[in-house]
Amino acid sequence: MSELLRHQDGVAVYMDDVLVYGDTPEEHERKLQCTLKTLEDTGFKLNTDKCLLRQKHLHYFGHCINKHGIRPDEVKVKAITQMQPPKDITDLRRILGMIHYLGRYLPNLSEVMRPLNHCHTTDHESRDVTAPAWRAPGHC
Repeated sequence: MSELLRHQDGVAVYMDDVLVYGDTPEEHERKLQCTLKTLEDTGFKLNTDKCLLRQKHLHYFGHCINKHGIRPDEVKVKAITQMQPPKDITDLRRILGMIHYLGRYLPNLSEVMRPLNHCHTTDHESRDVTAPAWRAPGHC
């Protein structure tokens, strides 16, 4: 599907999801109709029960998308800010994965996370990542 729609302006495809966007309702409608026609002309069938059309606000893969842009989902951010310190390297890996998705929103995230990433990538498999290391990441 991504190959089929790759030349269409205002269309993003991820797996079998098709996101159509425009700066104005009229532009969005024009792009939507063009996309629907392309899919119909090539034999693609849409499951209308799963289609969300003409949405002004969308939660998608941990992000909120609206006319103001893309930002992290507040529920995901809240979950990250309320996490307990990691108890071991497995916890640290889980937490780093959760935080990683914020990278596009936080310009210096890689610098801030460097000490914890160091704990993850060096030979700390046998060491616990304790609460003090969480508060002072440079001391793994």
